[in-house]
Amino acid sequence: MEQALQINELSELKLWHPQYTRLYFGNEFCNWRIPPLGEFEKIVEFVHAKNIALTMVTSYCNDSEIFQYRQIIEHIIQGCPEPEIIINDWGMYRVCRDLPLKMALGRLLVKQKRDPRIAEFIGTFPAQARKRVRDIGLNKSLLNFLHQENVKRIELDNVSQGLDLTDINNGFNFSLHIPFVYITLSRYCKFNMKRPGEGLRFSSCINKRCATIEIFNKNIKSPIFMRGNALFYKNYSLPEDIKHSRIDRIVYAGDTHNNQH
Repeated sequence: MEQALQINELSELKLWHPQYTRLYFGNEFCNWRIPPLGEFEKIVEFVHAKNIALTMVTSYCNDSEIFQYRQIIEHIIQGCPEPEIIINDWGMYRVCRDLPLKMALGRLLVKQKRDPRIAEFIGTFPAQARKRVRDIGLNKSLLNFLHQENVKRIELDNVSQGLDLTDINNGFNFSLHIPFVYITLSRYCKFNMKRPGEGLRFSSCINKRCATIEIFNKNIKSPIFMRGNALFYKNYSLPEDIKHSRIDRIVYAGDTHNNQH
């Protein structure tokens, strides 16, 4: 089982440990936090020094951000032959499809059922509904398209109701992200404000680090966390049958792995 560390900024490189053989770098949930090219240059130096693999994470994006990502990707290709790119926007897929790199389908394009209340009530669901809330929400036509386009890896959230990958053909492998389970996001970010009265800034993030805030909701027993412009809950428990599934990579956010041991 491959183990990877996911970070959003250079300061988090201090969390790297020899147990990891791959580094995920970038922010998949916020298009305002695209790391500058200079940071990616340092990341390329780091992975070469540690002899580990690099996965570049991209977010949803507009035309100008796609252009920015393309410049970064072309630079990375020069330093890392066949790097892996996480695609969270179909526009980015069109950019990357003809480049010498490996593509993986990101969590924003995977249609898992992520409501944290599902695990509490799943025992009352009919069999067909239980199966649906545990699958990844991609129909056979889309899976066939991805396979034909050489997208052979799919990124998954560790949803608390469990996973059912039995209907997916053997052409795919899966990465499981621990512990934050993505629920939803917005292009609005309460943290990305200018000074009072000046409104929002839509070009880049003015914060060096997104705050993580716990949100209370009386209808949801699981704690909900706001990180920047996205909502998450936590699930540290790995699926019981993970060794017999096609999940062959665990991606730990921050110091999660070290906190578990």
